[in-house]
Amino acid sequence: MKINELRIGNLVKRKGEIIKFEIADFMQLGECVIFEEDIEGIEISTELLISAGFEKQPHSWFHKSYFTNCLEVAEKFTLAINSKSKRASIFDECENPDYGMMPTYATYDFEYFHQVQNMWFALTNEELEFKNENK
Repeated sequence: MKINELRIGNLVKRKGEIIKFEIADFMQLGECVIFEEDIEGIEISTELLISAGFEKQPHSWFHKSYFTNCLEVAEKFTLAINSKSKRASIFDECENPDYGMMPTYATYDFEYFHQVQNMWFALTNEELEFKNENK
């Protein structure tokens, strides 16, 4: 896990316990109270994906869609993650009144769940919400 990938609110393991990384944790890193070696990424799991609102699909895939309508452009994209291969795909369907539907596609490989959280935030400017808040 790369420490420079962490954002406030990311789920990580610290000394074996799942925590939500907070400002205080960054401060403890800076003050050498905790060390990079104390922080581990959390493997992407079915339970975490479902807790974050992803819907189970066939063949180990999970989907979560986001809708927006701004500047006369209706946009929908879906973040699809394969829980076995740790591969994520983005399907973007943007309906522009001048050009019609403009689907695009990108694929990324993830190792840990905080990377999924960061991707969702980068795409939506919103945090993933968890159904089970003890995560």
